[in-house]
Formats: sequence, C-alpha cells, structure tokens
Amino acid sequence: MAHVRITAPVDGIEGTALYEALDDEGSPLPGPHVALVGLMHGNEPVGGMLLDRLEPLLGDHLARGSVLCVRANPEAARQKRRFTRGGTNLNRLWDAESLRWIAAMPEADRNYEHRRALALAPHLQATDGILDLHSTTQPSPPFLVFRDDQQHYL
Repeated sequence: MAHVRITAPVDGIEGTALYEALDDEGSPLPGPHVALVGLMHGNEPVGGMLLDRLEPLLGDHLARGSVLCVRANPEAARQKRRFTRGGTNLNRLWDAESLRWIAAMPEADRNYEHRRALALAPHLQATDGILDLHSTTQPSPPFLVFRDDQQHYL
C-alpha cells in the first residue's frame, strides 16, 4: 500500500506542494513526475480552485510517482489581476531565452513575475509533463489546447 509524503511549500516557494507516493519502507514508488499548474494568471481562478479540490485526493490516492502542484501567481490572484501591478505576463516567461534574460537582470530590476519564473522553472523543468490549467475571463465551454511541437519545451 502506498503512502503519500507531502512537502509544502517546496523549497520555501509559496503556493507549491509536492505529493510523492512511497512504499511501506518510505522509498519513492517509481512513476511519472508531473506538475499541475493553476493561477498562471491571477484573474483566472479556476485552476487554483481545481488544485484545492484535487490535492486532498492526491494525498489519499496517489499510487506511484509524484505530482507537483503549483499556484503560479498567487500575488496576482490576491490582487484579482492578470499579473501584478508593475509586473508582466508570467505565461510569457518560460522559454529558455526569457529565463536567461531574467537571470542576467539586476535583482532590483526584477518584478514579482520574474522572481516567480526563476524560482519555479527548475521545479517545472524536472517534471515529465505539465498540465497548465487556465480559464477564460468570459463565458466559454470547456476546451483543451495541446501542442506537441516541442516549441514549448523549456
């Protein structure tokens, strides 16, 4: 029977939790390491609400591997804005060039989203797959966008 170890926050990063399936001796059970990301945009609360509903299930039912839950932009969510005042669209910062540019920037010049991208990127890059949960700001039927062209690869 698997047990689940919960680490929250991960490396002190607000809004993160890692769920790992363990055997009876406390060793990780092999399986995929995936990330579920919500609140990429603070004005899209559905991803955060979905994580609130899924996390208790992970704690009870994760059988193998691990799941990293990420509330990407909690400050924008508190402000009820797409991104923070004076900030930038976090969803546009994940490519390697942007991450290098931010890392080279003087720390005093980084905004909240820059700091979040730098903190979260290593954890997201270590996963086998990412499901980024978005919602629309206008009524819309559910939809799924899937790309398999590797242009999104970190």
